[in-house]
Amino acid sequence: FTQDRQISSNETELLKTILAQGSIALQNAHNYLQAKNGRDRLTALINSIEEGILMVDIEGNVLLANDPVQELTNLSLQELLKTPIDKQPDLVLESLGYNQTEIRSLLNSLDHSQLPITSKTLFEFSDPQRTYIIEKVNSPIWGHDGNIIGLMIVLRDITKQREIEQTREAITETVVHDLRSPMSAIVGALELL
Repeated sequence: FTQDRQISSNETELLKTILAQGSIALQNAHNYLQAKNGRDRLTALINSIEEGILMVDIEGNVLLANDPVQELTNLSLQELLKTPIDKQPDLVLESLGYNQTEIRSLLNSLDHSQLPITSKTLFEFSDPQRTYIIEKVNSPIWGHDGNIIGLMIVLRDITKQREIEQTREAITETVVHDLRSPMSAIVGALELL
């Protein structure tokens, strides 16, 4: 049987609190899914870029690395993220175009906000399979307050481009040489005449 009874104000407040907490939990779950989807889209975008992208904070902690960086360094993302950049093995630093002294100097300049806006350098790196020619661009990451909060390193493999340029130069030299040979013979014959 049912009995009508009056709900106390404490019970009403408890019910309101439970409903509010449930609403907050649902909103948090929705926000989490949106953030996760955004992160997944950003990860897919960054990994689809041919250039290697590495982001470090001013303490040297690796915050982000994409697949091309993992391939170049032969380290997994977990290994890259768990070790600060200045504590990476020499071979890894070499594959990124640095040595221990250069990376410490770079981190020091980041800490003192003395990094140039962008700097582009070329370097060669060899592993057992092949030699790479890499174009490296360092760009500071600026915070809202105008201070440097990190560094973005972009690595572009230009090995194939260089090979094409060298092949084009060799073909041009060959064509010029082959054109000069008949001309030299004709000029020689004319001089004889």
